Amino acid sequence: MIVVSHYTASYAEHAYRLVASLLRFGYLHEVFLTPDCGSWAANCRIRAAFIMGRRIQHPAAPLLWVDADGEFLDRARDHFRPPEPCDIGVHFHHLDRRPSPGTLYVAPTAAAWQFLNEWNMEIQRLGTEDKAAFPAAAARVPKLRIWRMPESLCFIRDLAKDPDAPVVVEHHQASRTMRKAKP
Repeated sequence: MIVVSHYTASYAEHAYRLVASLLRFGYLHEVFLTPDCGSWAANCRIRAAFIMGRRIQHPAAPLLWVDADGEFLDRARDHFRPPEPCDIGVHFHHLDRRPSPGTLYVAPTAAAWQFLNEWNMEIQRLGTEDKAAFPAAAARVPKLRIWRMPESLCFIRDLAKDPDAPVVVEHHQASRTMRKAKP
């Protein structure tokens, strides 16, 4: 499995923390600086295309996208082995039942590639944040096998069902402060 992510210059400090945690636990990773697209939402809209680029570079490897403000707190590699075959893995938040693709597992399957393509097209069609385009894209892929990842893999402390539960990947929600800081 290869952990992949991208970040803009304003997120560099967060990305460095992500990379430090990946190095600490020995995960293969590719974390790239990308040009700022002008807004947080616009930067999110390139996620699917970015993952597709990594898939082209690594066609046989499972990929794990983690937002640049994520941090690995546990080495538990077994957490990233789906309990049954799947094409993608995502956590569905307990409050609104929507997918939280801050941590996204992408298997090396044709259905996963089709999902990434549909997701990218839906993002472009809607011109919206990638999270909003996720359900429609998934619905257009027949027989897409989705692993409902546990909260510990996409943990947001103040929104967690159990804030004291063991955490593998914590998301620090940098966008909350970054968006407020912009003029």
